[in-house]
Amino acid sequence: MRRVMGQLGPFARRQAEDAYQAQVAEIETYPLTQFFTPTYGKQTSLRTAEQKIRDWYDGLEWLHRSAIGIVVGLECMPSLHAHGVLIGGPNLCPRTAEALWHDIAGNVKVEAYDRRRSGVAYVLKEAYWTGDWFNEHLEYYSIHGRTRRPVLTRQYFNRHQQQRPTNGTTLSVAPPEFQPVNRIV
Repeated sequence: MRRVMGQLGPFARRQAEDAYQAQVAEIETYPLTQFFTPTYGKQTSLRTAEQKIRDWYDGLEWLHRSAIGIVVGLECMPSLHAHGVLIGGPNLCPRTAEALWHDIAGNVKVEAYDRRRSGVAYVLKEAYWTGDWFNEHLEYYSIHGRTRRPVLTRQYFNRHQQQRPTNGTTLSVAPPEFQPVNRIV
């Protein structure tokens, strides 16, 4: 962040800081449920790191049987790791999530989100400035979409059940209850 901000003039620096604060404030309007910090057991590229997080996230959605929102920031210093928040998974078991990540890549700490600790600002502290952050499924939890969440979740799983990649884990296949049933009426 210092490197990026040091290259900006005072006006541009203030605009960039305002944009960062606005992004943090917007994400904090969502129903944030867990904060997590995954690490990698061996040296990994940013692309592979992001893919491993997406695999973990797919497994969490499968276990939760619902679309879960996620915001993740990747950091390279002192070693590659990430910080993130899960949105809309209040019944997600932290130990199960940790065990799933351990099977995929390394160690992770998952804990209940505490709004007093500014977790979103921590997630984006470096990643916002380097561009190494991503989010998914925020539309399911936006102010305008919250009343339609059950319908949107069913549509999501119906649309994506055949497209789920098989990556060697047993959690990458949609469960039988999400398989379409052809009924003759």
